[in-house]
Amino acid sequence: MAGHLVAIELDDGKINHFISWNGPVGTSTTRLAKETVFRQKALANRRSGAMAAGMHYVKGKWSRGIEFLAGSPVPYTLFVDQGTDPHVIKAKNAPFLVFFWPKVGRVVHFKSVNHPGNRPYKFLMNGLERALRMWERGG
Repeated sequence: MAGHLVAIELDDGKINHFISWNGPVGTSTTRLAKETVFRQKALANRRSGAMAAGMHYVKGKWSRGIEFLAGSPVPYTLFVDQGTDPHVIKAKNAPFLVFFWPKVGRVVHFKSVNHPGNRPYKFLMNGLERALRMWERGG
């Protein structure tokens, strides 16, 4: 074996195609992105439906290859996903917060209210984890 050398020639164009969105890595990653969005929609809180309806993925590139971002552009998505601590809500664009309060059975007016916070739903990460399990099995 001494004196035997093996030369390996890499074709950058073929490697770049292989790991691009048009190659096999991209095709597989697109399947994962679609499955992730499907799972996130299934797990999302549906009080108004806007958050789940807005779920989508965006393809991207970075220095080490391709990536996708999945979620919803609705401003409160992360608050629902991650939860919130108790906090004060103050009127900004009006002198009072006005809403119907079922506990007292009437419309009330407050300058501020103490919100008890929300539990985290974790549907973004759970959706990705479920999609990854399916993807790993070749789904």
